Amino acid sequence: MEPTPDLVAAVANRKAIIVAGAGIAALFNPKFKSWVHLVKALCDLAEVEMTANSSATDLAALAGNAMNVLQTSKEKKETLVAFLKSSFDLPPNNSNLAAALKGLDIPIITTNYDYCIENAFGQEANTIVWNDLQQVRDFVSDPMRHCNKILHIHGVWDRLETLVLDENAYKNSHDHVKHILTTLSSRFQLIFIGCDGTLGDPNFEAIMELHEHTYEAAKNEKHIILCRSPLVSVIENPNYGRLARTGLPGAFVTLCYGAQYSDLVTFLKNTVAKGSLNCTTT
Repeated sequence: MEPTPDLVAAVANRKAIIVAGAGIAALFNPKFKSWVHLVKALCDLAEVEMTANSSATDLAALAGNAMNVLQTSKEKKETLVAFLKSSFDLPPNNSNLAAALKGLDIPIITTNYDYCIENAFGQEANTIVWNDLQQVRDFVSDPMRHCNKILHIHGVWDRLETLVLDENAYKNSHDHVKHILTTLSSRFQLIFIGCDGTLGDPNFEAIMELHEHTYEAAKNEKHIILCRSPLVSVIENPNYGRLARTGLPGAFVTLCYGAQYSDLVTFLKNTVAKGSLNCTTT
């Protein structure tokens, strides 16, 4: 699959920002948990009962209950921290993907709780979390000056107060994250990478609910969802989560990078190569 001229131009002209989802972490290391599996594991750890067919609202509430239980004593909190460390402090094992992402030379926002991208990029990469207010302001005002910084809009695993895991946490972070996404989506093209699973899971539906106006305001922008070919028709289905309600293919446009996850690296490298070629021929 080939990148579209629109995508090539956005990257080459540095008018794009990556939104990296759980799929990116899984490509770096398949041991990373999805949000749904994380909630189930937290409930098991906290001995919070859940049903097999829990809804999105149920899962968000259960995540909050589990987090509350696991912070009621020093011992339980230590257990929680150890669990989060074992779940998210994992080494990145895909140097080709790291090189391809770095080659885009555009800022990265992530919904992931781990430092996988930073670790893959090396010492020059730094972390910003949604509640680091001054650093967030600097990033949002001129993101192209901060391509070495990864902005975590859902927090990081080793700063418990920043974790956006449950409904209350979404509400607490809503104003900050809404401002980030609204401001950036009005000025830049958002490129969702590794979000094909995230966009359809109950957790992202809750985020879309909370950030309704952010994405409504972005309808005039063609924000791109990169995904594998088997998922294009799934994401574009009118019954697919909240994206259908926000205007596919208006606010969001799907773009296939190939049939296999491994095709992403070649696709990203081709995007950069085509941009460089266009610059030398104009």
